[in-house]
Amino acid sequence: MKNKKRIIVVLGVYRSGTSALTKSLETIGVRLSDPSQITFNSFNEKGDWEDILFSSFNRELIKALYSLEGRYRDMMPLTEKEVNFLCDQGFFARASRLLLERLSDSTPFAMKDPKFCTLLPFWKKVFKECGVQVSFVIALRNPLNVVASIDAAEKILGKYPHEKSFWIWISYILSCLEHTEGYERLLVDYGELVKHPAHQVERIARACQLEINDESLRVYCNDFMDRSLCHFHEKEDHLFEGSFCRAFAMEMYEALLCLAKDTSDFQKLESSLEKWREQFLSAESLLVLVEKKEYEAEELNRILQERERSIYSLREAVSQHLQTIAGCSNTIHQRNLQVATLMKEKANPSA
Repeated sequence: MKNKKRIIVVLGVYRSGTSALTKSLETIGVRLSDPSQITFNSFNEKGDWEDILFSSFNRELIKALYSLEGRYRDMMPLTEKEVNFLCDQGFFARASRLLLERLSDSTPFAMKDPKFCTLLPFWKKVFKECGVQVSFVIALRNPLNVVASIDAAEKILGKYPHEKSFWIWISYILSCLEHTEGYERLLVDYGELVKHPAHQVERIARACQLEINDESLRVYCNDFMDRSLCHFHEKEDHLFEGSFCRAFAMEMYEALLCLAKDTSDFQKLESSLEKWREQFLSAESLLVLVEKKEYEAEELNRILQERERSIYSLREAVSQHLQTIAGCSNTIHQRNLQVATLMKEKANPSA
């Protein structure tokens, strides 16, 4: 096992601290993506720490699924049918090559992208085929704060209903829990990471059986981490108050927080996990319908944009033709003036 190439996969819902968590892995000797390839923005001021090739590939996987069942895939985890479809389309071989290229030496490599949460059934097949040792670090964050953070981002990127954000939180976390069973795994609460980064790094090091670099840890705690990274707190308590999805998410979070604080374990959580799975399955058909309706809306929007582009192109062509006609009319007018002058001269040769 020690001779196997190794990856640490960071899982978590969007806006749940996966970037800060991924950066912490550097303190235990894990290789991160090339800093020149990561992106920075107002919601990831210190970088997203995603490997651009994996995140681009994951977007390809999701886009390829659109045509299979006419669904906009951003909420539900992959089914076995969808995994087989992706493999048949050649994505399995491509994913295996991509992974092995990234594992060119014996240094553990960090893979992070929120889309891994729903794509785990596919990637687990890839990990097994490539014979790599896999550990999972799952980011946990209060769903109220996650929804508020998504809401703030979507005011720039587009409307994202609170209810859907809660269901994404539920779906992603359940998928993480289900598909990491039997692997080396650890839950890390983002609030605890911000407040006590050194302690959380110690937990990760123990779980992954790796050594902490003291100087790297000092830089991470003092220079990278600060409380300002946690933009949203309990002030978001009013979000979608009284809804089933909010109550469902909060019940999960409170139980999983005990796990992240080492006051419980996965075995004690088994009965709760079973209940959560059943509750989620009872809503699955409606969530699939939401994805289908969003896909239809996206397709209609795409068609509308194409028609708008066509109309714009036609207007440009008409404008150019009108300019040409105007130019020709001006030329004809000038010629007519010349002809009139010549005819006048011919009629009055003495003039």
